[in-house]
Amino acid sequence: MGYYLTNGIFPRWPVFVMMIRHPVGLKKAYFVQHHEGARKDVERAFGPAAERWASDDGASSSHGVATAPLQMGVPRSNEYLLQAFTDMRREGEHLALQADMVEELWARRGAGTP
Repeated sequence: MGYYLTNGIFPRWPVFVMMIRHPVGLKKAYFVQHHEGARKDVERAFGPAAERWASDDGASSSHGVATAPLQMGVPRSNEYLLQAFTDMRREGEHLALQADMVEELWARRGAGTP
């Protein structure tokens, strides 16, 4: 499952990895430093450009042309989609994902990888 780096305005779902407000320990402080850096990179890259992508005529793309949604891959069953939606909203897994990311980033630091 993919995830988004976010600030504190999103629900605690595993698809949103929030910044740790008051990091305790070197691992969490290191994670916060990199999380903030990644968030700032995205804001610098897309913040000003997003305003230019808005279309005056209500079209859904950056070129002002509405397109049909594209479906790729193998069609999924309704049961699969419902399970995926349920999994996406599990609050407890949010903290587990965040903890795993803190550990992974710290392990990469120890191996000399930023």
